Amino acid sequence: MNTLKPYIDSTIICISILICFTHIEYLLWMFVMWFIIEYLLNNEIKNTKLKPINQATINYRVELACTLEIILCFYSIFLLNTIKSVFVIINLILLYRLIKSTVTNQRQLDYIKIFINIIAFVFALVTILSFGFHYLRFSQVNIEDLSYLKHFYTPLGIIANDWAAIFICFLPFPFSLLYTYANKVKLILIGISSFILYAILITLSRGAILSVLSFFLCLFIFTFLWKREYVKKLSIQILTVLVISFTFCIPIKQSLITTLEMTKTISQKRSIEGRISKWEESLYLFQQHPIVGVGAGNYAFASYNTRGKNKKQFNPRCTNSYLQVLVEKGLIGVAMYSYLLAYVFIASYRKMKTGHWDCIVFSAGLVALCVKEFFFSSLLENQIVLTMGLLIIFFIRFSPINTKIVLA
Repeated sequence: MNTLKPYIDSTIICISILICFTHIEYLLWMFVMWFIIEYLLNNEIKNTKLKPINQATINYRVELACTLEIILCFYSIFLLNTIKSVFVIINLILLYRLIKSTVTNQRQLDYIKIFINIIAFVFALVTILSFGFHYLRFSQVNIEDLSYLKHFYTPLGIIANDWAAIFICFLPFPFSLLYTYANKVKLILIGISSFILYAILITLSRGAILSVLSFFLCLFIFTFLWKREYVKKLSIQILTVLVISFTFCIPIKQSLITTLEMTKTISQKRSIEGRISKWEESLYLFQQHPIVGVGAGNYAFASYNTRGKNKKQFNPRCTNSYLQVLVEKGLIGVAMYSYLLAYVFIASYRKMKTGHWDCIVFSAGLVALCVKEFFFSSLLENQIVLTMGLLIIFFIRFSPINTKIVLA
């Protein structure tokens, strides 16, 4: 039973992650099951002491953020939306604690990463097939440039911008395993990376393309600075992934070229004007509730009730996650989450200097996600993106048992 416990714990974590992707409200039942299983297993192996992974936890900072969210509920302009959003955050914090308390070795970490790679491959396959039908439908009426019609591309009912954010979160995971397994497995991981990158490119999102560039650029720079022996192999692998992905993009090259030109079409110009308009609206909403905000989950509600708002042209989504935090949580929330993000980046910098590969890869992934959220708010609106963002931070912060890194 002692040898099976890590695998049982890892399986529970993987199931919990999958629940977060679909119905996060059911996660509490998973926690109840986990406590029962842990109680039974601990009775079987109560004399065995499992060493946890050497970790520098966020400690009180996560609980402080949770407490702040609960306090801000009392100042919400619409409490039901806020309670739902805070419930999601509390569930994810419990998931973080579940992972922290059950992961005891590097093999478990790799088990979780393999599971996420499988999920990423399945999602990529589904979206690519969906895009194929989308492409064929419009090519039959001689429409070759799909950049004008990307709003019709919504696999599984999820909009293209959210899919782009999801796959940007998935992108670090195959790279994190590249130097763990033999060459045959490396080929599979390169294939998964190519599928993920292609799934990002077919969303025809300018912000996503900039995020991908920032990921590969940061990954190369971090590797060059702190893991130089990997630079040559990594360069070849990145080039291989890019060649495969862009080869698949040949049938939609016109759509991709139009997207890369940024401001060529009237649609693109209107998109930029719309984003600027939403930024101005967000700053106006912030001015109405500058200290504590309108409450978590209330951006759409506050936006709809903006003075002089044209209801026919209403867009419930914010085009910038940082402005959404400013509107929903005010200066207090911005200060708290800025502190948390700065803490993670400072800690990751200290850890990257030791050549820790997971930290290098996932720090590049976190930078890419931060870039993506500047152009469209998915983190606070999509449960998959929020869960994956938490997992990226988890893999940045945790180390194998044999590491000697202790962060202040």
